[in-house]
Amino acid sequence: MVPGEFKKLVCTASNDTDKILQFLVALFASIGSVLYGYDLGVIAGAIAAKSFDNEFHPTSAEQGAVVSVFTGGAFFGAMFAGFVGDWLGRKKTILMGSAIFCLGGTDDSCLSVKKD
Repeated sequence: MVPGEFKKLVCTASNDTDKILQFLVALFASIGSVLYGYDLGVIAGAIAAKSFDNEFHPTSAEQGAVVSVFTGGAFFGAMFAGFVGDWLGRKKTILMGSAIFCLGGTDDSCLSVKKD
């Protein structure tokens, strides 16, 4: 591909509405990246917590596995979200993702209560 052809492919906004839409797509993609990085920071903080270490006594390999599973889950969730969105529709996919998120939060809250 000739460098000039690439510029034609990328810069195809013909009017102001197209430019605004391109800007919004880039904005939301960057916000998603920031939130994903924030989530990685949260999981790293959870692994570094003394309570996690006292409860599970993880090796460094096990700590790496926890972070890898978290990252892999995000990858596969994002990969299948498009297919599920095409199959069920946008609203039902968002509703399903929200329900899974709420169930996970409820499960995490219930399991974090220490019973003596």
